[in-house]
Amino acid sequence: MGRRIEIEVDGVMYTGATPSAKDQLEMLQIATKNGVLPALGETASDMGLAVALASMDVLSLNRLKELCIKNSNILRGADNIPVAENLF
Repeated sequence: MGRRIEIEVDGVMYTGATPSAKDQLEMLQIATKNGVLPALGETASDMGLAVALASMDVLSLNRLKELCIKNSNILRGADNIPVAENLF
């Protein structure tokens, strides 16, 4: 199990744990291979990230969603509802 993390998105706190080192490495490799890393920088826009994700092939995007969302056990702080891809 990874380290405990807290993330605030649009004023809502989410808590959980980082994925395993193996899963983190796979996420990094997928993001790098598909050109998503530049869209994660502080100066990048939300639209830039949306374009980067939309340009990924479906298999890579589905694997990234599985690693980031399904395997991360992130919960919404207010009611402990698990994060799902449609929560945002």
